[in-house]
Amino acid sequence: MTCAACSARVQRTLERTSGVHGANVNLMTGTATVDYDPRAVSPDLLVHATRETGYGAELPSLTQSAEESVNTQDESRAAGSPNSAASSR
Repeated sequence: MTCAACSARVQRTLERTSGVHGANVNLMTGTATVDYDPRAVSPDLLVHATRETGYGAELPSLTQSAEESVNTQDESRAAGSPNSAASSR
């Protein structure tokens, strides 16, 4: 996601998913926090709904803290960007 409209689209999609009570998509960290009823919807279905919007999604690692997960995402983005050095100035 690169803009507020992108994150809003993902958030709306999650909020409209049956069994979801609320969702918050953070553009800066590229994460979503979802309040949902596990009897009505699964985390895998939420990932699928997010991917259907055209954006990647994965469940957080159970072995990493939130900060470690964000750092891993940042490193992956930097490695995939040929201009990462120029954009960090």
